[in-house]
Amino acid sequence: MIAGLTILIISTVNRRNDGKLGIKTPAAIAGPAGIYAVYVINDPGEFEIGEVGRLLDNPAVSGIALRLRWEYLEPAEGKYDLSIINQTLAEAKQRQKNISLIIVPGFYTPKWLINQLVDCEEKSTRECGKAMFTVDYGAGRGDRLSLPLPWNETYLGGWKKFLGEIAGRYNSQSAIVSIAVAGPTSMSAEMSLPGDSPADLEKWRRILEIFYPAGDPHRESNLVIIEKWQEMIDFYEQTFSGKSIVVTRGSGLLKFGPRNPQESKEIIINYFIKANYPRNQKANQTSGLKACRENEGGIEGVKQTIRQGLIGGAQFNSSVVKNPTTMGCADGLTPEQALKDVLRVYFNNTTSGSRWGGQNGEAALKYLQLYAADIDYANGHPEFQAILNQVSRDLTD
Repeated sequence: MIAGLTILIISTVNRRNDGKLGIKTPAAIAGPAGIYAVYVINDPGEFEIGEVGRLLDNPAVSGIALRLRWEYLEPAEGKYDLSIINQTLAEAKQRQKNISLIIVPGFYTPKWLINQLVDCEEKSTRECGKAMFTVDYGAGRGDRLSLPLPWNETYLGGWKKFLGEIAGRYNSQSAIVSIAVAGPTSMSAEMSLPGDSPADLEKWRRILEIFYPAGDPHRESNLVIIEKWQEMIDFYEQTFSGKSIVVTRGSGLLKFGPRNPQESKEIIINYFIKANYPRNQKANQTSGLKACRENEGGIEGVKQTIRQGLIGGAQFNSSVVKNPTTMGCADGLTPEQALKDVLRVYFNNTTSGSRWGGQNGEAALKYLQLYAADIDYANGHPEFQAILNQVSRDLTD
């Protein structure tokens, strides 16, 4: 056990319940179900409304998981460009399909806000609020970017104000069924911070020493990260209504000890499980699903949370069509073979496990997010499409 964390677990017992009339209870909220096409927009110029239509028109697809960067949605303070969300929403509603929102801050915080923060390497005092780190994965991997400190109040205040705008515009839109929790993160909505390199991990250590004196349990631990994840989880519940609030697992918390990252993640998820949230449904997913990751606490951890009352799902680690060897964890695989290998892990120990070469169990997964390239491929390859059709039936029947 990391020093100072027992208090955090105890604090989950008494949760808020505002008892307001007219708010849907979790049992009445329709969360994501079926296959969602992951449409990643790293730059607004990449968005194609025709692609949205092609993805939604696939008969196995229930909706789109739209992943966007905050910096492009609020290009100037208080000035919002939500045209991509609005156009996607119109296409989804026309087809009676749904949207899961994934909006990423961290590295992708608007420049106008990042520019307000003092660099910790220029001024090593508690006034500092950002530092340069390496992007560990995804688009831009290896780049050095400025990251707001996950506990910086200017950063979190701007992010909360933006989320309030999103909630005000889209709480009433039933076609938007879920939103992923983010804030104390960097490259995605996962529990993830840059720290794979010894240099970056040492930088985190030095930064924590600026903010916390010797002997404070926040030093050389994920304690402040845990606290801010809990704060943001509560904020999403208080701000959104009628949605599924998704907490996404990840293996990227600070690696200060052999148990620290995994234990910290489980404390956050345990907090989420125990919380009494009357306004929204709770969902848990892993976004690193592939055939050789069944034992990393990802999808198997999600199945455990299902048994504790949460909606469960997953996102593929990458496109199975573009990366069959990586996704299927073997050489020479066709996309269809790789897809089946991933699905065996996904469905193992669920109510559909034996159909996919695994074992049957009690867990009932609700949704699966596949990248747009896989859905595009399915549109022209009947065998791949047939597999997706069966997945859709297993998730929605």
